Amino acid sequence: MAPEVLMGKPLSEKADVYAFGIVFWEMLTGVEPFAEHESYNGFVSAICQKRERPPIPADMHPSVTKLLQDCWAHEATARPSFTEIITRIEDAMLATSIPDPAGQALWKKNWAGQLSVSWAKFVPAFYAAIEEVLEPLRLRHVSSC
Repeated sequence: MAPEVLMGKPLSEKADVYAFGIVFWEMLTGVEPFAEHESYNGFVSAICQKRERPPIPADMHPSVTKLLQDCWAHEATARPSFTEIITRIEDAMLATSIPDPAGQALWKKNWAGQLSVSWAKFVPAFYAAIEEVLEPLRLRHVSSC
């Protein structure tokens, strides 16, 4: 639960952003968050006063680390919107699957929000990006022996 929920403060969609960040962390790590807390009062104190959050693995991509930290911000107003979260997750997916900045820019320009693209669509866009002319493939008739 978000700190404001635990403290009985007014709620907004930002409490859901906090919860999303916790669930997202759990999905990424496969670990139950805050399992070390045995009492409710100890849990509330850890979240609200000590501002404890789950540990982020050292090998997590920096963009994902930052997103989690922003979702867990103590002040609800500092948390991102879900629209921003979607964009940042797409950017993180791109950064972790296409490490080259030029490749990332090509993908964003042509297929933002898509998980895959056909080879027939990729090749012309790639050739345009590297400013090369795509020559039509000429097939020769080959007779078998």
